[in-house]
Amino acid sequence: MREIFLVAIGGAAGSVCRYLTQTISDLLANEPDIFTGIFFENILGSFLIGVLYAGSVKKNWLTPEFRLMILIGFIGSYTTYSGFGAEAITLFQQSIFDGILYMLLQIVTGILAVWAGIALVFKLDR
Repeated sequence: MREIFLVAIGGAAGSVCRYLTQTISDLLANEPDIFTGIFFENILGSFLIGVLYAGSVKKNWLTPEFRLMILIGFIGSYTTYSGFGAEAITLFQQSIFDGILYMLLQIVTGILAVWAGIALVFKLDR
C-alpha cells in the first residue's frame, strides 16, 4: 500500500507540472499549441528518466521507494514518452529486432488507438 501511495504522490506532482509546462509553453508561443508543450515534456521527461534511472542503478542516487515516486509516479504522469524511450533502449540492448518491433508496435498501436477513440466519439455523436 505504501508503494501505491508513493506513486500517487509522484503522479499528482507530475500531472500538475505537465499542466504548468503546457501553460507556460502556450504563453511563450503567444498562442495555444499543444505540440510545443508536449514536445518539450516528452524530451525533458525522456532526459530525466535516463539521468535518474541510470543514476539510481549505477550510483544509488534514489532509494527504491523514491525511484517509484519519481520515475513511475512523477515522470510517468508528466509524460509517457519517457517510459517508451526507456523500454525501447532496454529492448535494443537485448536485441535490435525486439527494439525495432517494440517501437513500431507502440507507435502504430498508439496512433490506431487515437484514431479509434476519435472514430468512436464521432460515431456516437451522430
